[in-house]
Amino acid sequence: MSHNHATSSRFDPLCLILGWVWPGLGHLWMKQKRRGTLVMAGVIGMFVFGVLVGGVDVIDRENDALWFVPQALAGPLALAVDTLNVIFVKTGRIGMPSIGRVNEFGTLFTALAGLMNLAAMIDAATRDPRLDMDRREPLRAEAASTPDPSPQVEGPGRAQQQAKEGRA
Repeated sequence: MSHNHATSSRFDPLCLILGWVWPGLGHLWMKQKRRGTLVMAGVIGMFVFGVLVGGVDVIDRENDALWFVPQALAGPLALAVDTLNVIFVKTGRIGMPSIGRVNEFGTLFTALAGLMNLAAMIDAATRDPRLDMDRREPLRAEAASTPDPSPQVEGPGRAQQQAKEGRA
């Protein structure tokens, strides 16, 4: 059941790039639908929540450059929100910049979404696609094709062995 990480040195840059383009897409590319869906819901949900709490002003690459680095890890969505900030909020066409704790919470949530996506991108790029999401064991289809290593008893002793194992 243990997995030896020394023998599985895998790095797939395509999964890393896909995970940045849209959170969870790297896992979906590897046919890990559950993990990809969970990553997508978590990262995008946290990012959108941060923007809803603080407004589009929380993504600001000019005034908050250090915060923009982890926010940009959430993908092109952060670049789009920054563009909306520049076009509408900074020009005064719509709304006004958020201030105080509201801005801080929104900034923090969007930055954490980007960092969470970074962890998911690294996971997608280095994960063996043949391993199950929950236990890092081979997928059920591969496990079913491998023979059972337990010795098989033939003849009248087989029923006794099955009764002892609780299979009868």
